[in-house]
Amino acid sequence: MKRFLRSRIFKVLACIGIIGLIVAGGIVEPRSSIGHVVFHSAYAFPPTRPAVLRFYTWSLKEFEGGFLPPSIDEFLINRLAYCEGKPEETAIIDFQIRQGSGRWGDSASKSHETYQKQMITSIMNRLDEMSDQDAVSAMVFVESLRRENTLGKGGFTGMWTYSDTTFALNRPAFDSAKESFRKWWGDGSNWPSIRANDPLAGTELAIHSGP
Repeated sequence: MKRFLRSRIFKVLACIGIIGLIVAGGIVEPRSSIGHVVFHSAYAFPPTRPAVLRFYTWSLKEFEGGFLPPSIDEFLINRLAYCEGKPEETAIIDFQIRQGSGRWGDSASKSHETYQKQMITSIMNRLDEMSDQDAVSAMVFVESLRRENTLGKGGFTGMWTYSDTTFALNRPAFDSAKESFRKWWGDGSNWPSIRANDPLAGTELAIHSGP
């Protein structure tokens, strides 16, 4: 037994166990110092960054109520300067969309207009490919960029109907919202001058700010 405890195999297994405990601690408490180390260590490998962000979404929802640490939020938005047109860019933007209003950070809405255009362009080019839920969240996210405000727990007024104790998507309103955002954005060449124009002007829809 003593020989095994002194062996190289035991030392390797002990190291793996310690690393496993550290990683587990980072997953359970993603806002902790260890959580930050685990995130940045996992994010160091470009091919796996989209998968890391999908897992991070789950980790935040399971253990932190979905709230995003400000330093990670700032780090991800700053990464947009280095990954335009790459899978990482799409992964970062989709991560923000999955967070939803009230859970995404304020780095995006406070970022430079160049990065805001980058994010909106990506969203508008892929809006029809998104699930209904992601598309709704994406349009609210675009509105937060336009207003340069996180909108709190804001969202659409008139986008959902309530029947038989369940909420359902108001399909005509949803289609109208997407069409309105497309017309507002055009090819993006008028950004940021169109910031002052409400994409939903002339419709029965509105996006409200929350607490």
